[in-house]
Amino acid sequence: MRTFKETDREFAERDMRGEHIIVPLSRKPEELESLYGLNETAYLVWKKACEGLDEETICAAVLSEYSIDEETARADTEKTLNELVERGLLLEA
Repeated sequence: MRTFKETDREFAERDMRGEHIIVPLSRKPEELESLYGLNETAYLVWKKACEGLDEETICAAVLSEYSIDEETARADTEKTLNELVERGLLLEA
């Protein structure tokens, strides 16, 4: 079972018309990166993963929050977690 943790990078977060904007903070101009836009579901997954929860528990939170079937919740949770790790917003523990 996969678990996740926050990266050691700092982020600023803003809610803009229902989309959560994540901005990696950097002290060096050459380290500036893109802005990341997360919809409500992706933001929920990210926040739960930053709490150190495992994939199964995060999926349960998605199921609890949204009216979707378990198969869809599992697929969406896995895809979102993979993308967040790939973009450097999360680390696998």
